[in-house]
Amino acid sequence: MAARSNNVGIMLVRLRMSAKRIKRAVLEVDDDALSVDDLEALSRLLPSPEEAERLKAFEGDEAKLAKPDQYFREVSQVPRARTTRTKQES
Repeated sequence: MAARSNNVGIMLVRLRMSAKRIKRAVLEVDDDALSVDDLEALSRLLPSPEEAERLKAFEGDEAKLAKPDQYFREVSQVPRARTTRTKQES
């Protein structure tokens, strides 16, 4: 799990975008913000159903979450993201 969080952290630094901006770019299909390679990297780092549920239930200050958890929380709100991950794991 720590390696996975580390990988998400590295990706976030490379993209130089907040988790909210990444979610917006995905939802808006903003190819100026995210390249095909970026989207492929993001698709490999989707939250598990358990992670998504845990973060959905979080009621505290989002700013206090670690950056990878902020990313998981935002991207888990993208429609069909979980379905896509489930299909990739099959």
